[in-house]
Parts: sequence; C-alpha cells; structure tokens
Amino acid sequence: MMDIRKLKELVKLMVENDLTELDLRDKDEQATVRRQTAFAPYIEAIDQAKILQDSMGYSQMADHPLKPALDQMQLSNQQL
Repeated sequence: MMDIRKLKELVKLMVENDLTELDLRDKDEQATVRRQTAFAPYIEAIDQAKILQDSMGYSQMADHPLKPALDQMQLSNQQL
C-alpha cells in the first residue's frame, strides 16, 4: 500500500503542473491518480458532438446544425 504522504505529494505536483492523470509504477508499487478539472465536462461534450457528427454523416462541419454552439464551447475553452 502506498504511503499517504507520497500520495499527497503526487496530488500536489499534479495540481501545480496542471496534470489530470499520473501513472506510476515500480517493482513494488503501482498507482494511477486522476483528477477532474473544471474543463472536463466541456471537453467531453465536444468529443461526444464530434462522434455524433460522424455518425450522422456530416462530413463538413459547416453543414452541422450545432456548429455555432460547438464553436462557442471551443472558444470558451481556449479563453480559460
């Protein structure tokens, strides 16, 4: 079992370096630490919209009825 002090230090490093996932392994221990950021819901929504776009046959984004909303979401993510 990983020492709680090590785990706290890993989380601190993740926050300081804006990491969302850290995977550590050695011969005795293994740990994967994930944290959700404020941007995760937006990123997930954009990814889901792209999958939907492909499944509906919109090869050109210009034809997609949700293009203005997706553009606004991407712009908001870039500004943060």
